[in-house]
Amino acid sequence: MVNVGGGSTCQRTINDGSRLDLIRVLFREKGCNSSKIRNLEAFIDESYQEFRGSSSYARYRKPSFDKQEDGDSCIYSLVAPYFDMETEAFLTRREENDDKHVQMMQQLVDSYQHGGTSVEDLHLACTLDQSYYTSLIDSSDRDRDQVAFRFHSRRQDPVSQRDDSGTTSDSMIEPHNKPIQPTRPQHMKKRLAKLVMVSQLWLWKIDQDIIITALPERWHGGYEKDILGHILGNISDSPSSSLDQMIENILQSCIGFVDAPSNAGLDENLFDIFEQSIAKVANNETIRYKKFCEHQQQCAKMSLKIRKGKKISPRELESFRDTEDLICDITEEVKHLEEIKDIRDELRMIQRVLEDQRAVLEKYRSEGHRSLGPDEPTSLSFRQNKARRLYSEAESVENSLKNLLDLKQKQGNLNEARDTRKLADEADKRALADKTQSKLLFIFTFVTVIYTPLAFISALFAVPSSDFPRDSDGVGAGWRWWQIIAGSCKPSLIPKSIPS
Repeated sequence: MVNVGGGSTCQRTINDGSRLDLIRVLFREKGCNSSKIRNLEAFIDESYQEFRGSSSYARYRKPSFDKQEDGDSCIYSLVAPYFDMETEAFLTRREENDDKHVQMMQQLVDSYQHGGTSVEDLHLACTLDQSYYTSLIDSSDRDRDQVAFRFHSRRQDPVSQRDDSGTTSDSMIEPHNKPIQPTRPQHMKKRLAKLVMVSQLWLWKIDQDIIITALPERWHGGYEKDILGHILGNISDSPSSSLDQMIENILQSCIGFVDAPSNAGLDENLFDIFEQSIAKVANNETIRYKKFCEHQQQCAKMSLKIRKGKKISPRELESFRDTEDLICDITEEVKHLEEIKDIRDELRMIQRVLEDQRAVLEKYRSEGHRSLGPDEPTSLSFRQNKARRLYSEAESVENSLKNLLDLKQKQGNLNEARDTRKLADEADKRALADKTQSKLLFIFTFVTVIYTPLAFISALFAVPSSDFPRDSDGVGAGWRWWQIIAGSCKPSLIPKSIPS
């Protein structure tokens, strides 16, 4: 097998001169004429099918299988995506990095990018988000929010493994009966896998005994076996009896690469990482439900105590107010909702890659290549079914969180309605008290208006003055009845003059 680009930093278009030179050399050694070489070049150009997005990283070939008859033999082009991994060094590759392998890779990429028009033909491996969102200018934030990235970050930081109850999540604890892994050198411990990548296998069969493959190399120089080593190991373990069988082995190795945790460098199966991440969010959602019920019961007891008029200490009242605030607090729920939405989003991306793999595999089999082992379609169906099941579980957890948020919103509305009703009752009580006070004031004013003139006239007429009229015997006052009435009414009828 001739590998072109398998040990290089990137994939470049087949129009690259060095690669065409290799094809010409191979065909000249076989004694092929120039007409056959031109036909092959034309077929390669037609089957290239490149997609270019608005972002610089959005350069990839569409997954496909194209075949062309060439006399007694046939030539074909195959493009299939597969899952790979990278470490955090991939995210910081443009910064100062002590990793010599990363430095070498970046220098090689820079040499391509400064080569003029060749930058348009540069194809790099994409992160999971980059493979789906081809219009993002900068995907670093989304890449750092990857499920696998968070999973390994929690493994490295025991504090982040704690759930909402304050205890360490069981899904993130190593089991006691797990076999002890051999100790790795210190420089290898720093290169744990963090990111899920989507790479592409490019394969051309150009003759009955010649195939050319192109595979991207990882940025980090870790201890894990890469895809090329994995393919060579499988071919060595199961030697192929024909070129078509070798191609099938290569295709199976790429499609099944994600099932080997040691190869992918993730320490665990990719789907197991998603399953544990969903279980962690589901556990936190259950804890939040439990705390919501506990807080609601506490508030119900205090509300009943208040309605019965029992004495409540200031500390109990303050605790009651704090509990009401906790019931309406949605900070943690929103954080868990964001995490589960990211999980669903990435599962949708994984499903699309699996669908592309199935499309290529079915097209390959439909062209008469029936010798492909029956286990691979079954394994691919198993991965697709598991991805759909995980997506459904994540959707269920997301709906539960939305229901909890809805309950908290309704509880907040009830609290607001209760406070509004309490304020309205207090306003009614104040209005009733004001009305009663107004009646008392009216009675007091009425009595004052009647009693004050009478008291004044009574006191005035009782003054023993010689100027007042006397009766016939000269002993008592001789006021007439009409004089008393007129004197009593006069202070009320005569308007008082207010000095300006």
